[in-house]
Amino acid sequence: MKILSLFVVACLAASSTVGGAGVLVQNPQRKSNPGKYIVVLKCDPAVSASAASGMMSSFEAKLKEIAKRRRQQILSGGQSRKTPKVVNRLDALHGFTIEDAADDLQELLQLNEVDYIEEDAEYRINVPVPPAPSVTTLLKRAGEA
Repeated sequence: MKILSLFVVACLAASSTVGGAGVLVQNPQRKSNPGKYIVVLKCDPAVSASAASGMMSSFEAKLKEIAKRRRQQILSGGQSRKTPKVVNRLDALHGFTIEDAADDLQELLQLNEVDYIEEDAEYRINVPVPPAPSVTTLLKRAGEA
């Protein structure tokens, strides 16, 4: 998870997405206090609600494909793990909650729609922070003061 954390920090630093779609991922491997992760999808803030809903449906379909492969692995004697499962869609954020195994986070990162994944210690949906103002903007503000 350390490598994933570093990757997430790099993505957060490089991301200029504002108002992305949030997806909450839970790690059932940790029994006492399951880790939860925010998966933020690439989403233009100007996108319509219906377009965002379509995007989420596409992402959900890919999660079902991952689940199908997991079931096939288990049936063929592969490693037994919990499969991705949609728990709840969150209309206000055009997102949904899923339960997933930690190993699947790497597979989620491979999906084209995923902007970044962030560990969420407080178990709430986070919205990406707007990028810092440019040097030009700061100089203009200093000149106005």
